[in-house]
Amino acid sequence: FASKTMFKKPIMHGILSVSIFSKILGMEFPGEGTVYMGQNLEFKRPMYVDEVYKAVCEVVEVDLRRNIAIISTKVFNAQTNKLTVSGKAKIMNTSKIV
Repeated sequence: FASKTMFKKPIMHGILSVSIFSKILGMEFPGEGTVYMGQNLEFKRPMYVDEVYKAVCEVVEVDLRRNIAIISTKVFNAQTNKLTVSGKAKIMNTSKIV
């Protein structure tokens, strides 16, 4: 079926790829105690099920008074380095933010 679509091979929805950010932000950076407050996303390119992707997070804004940060969240095709998904997450951590 997929060979007859405009993508020519099986794709996955980009939302599956960004689920990794919940793990990264909640368990690794900044880690335990993180509350994922929101996320905006733009799906730039199709994502194929048989390719490797890399997730990149970057702190772009910090509110130390409220322990809130805005994190740039991007997913790239690991082989071509082309951007597939771009967005920003808003997080809060009650004990640390940087």
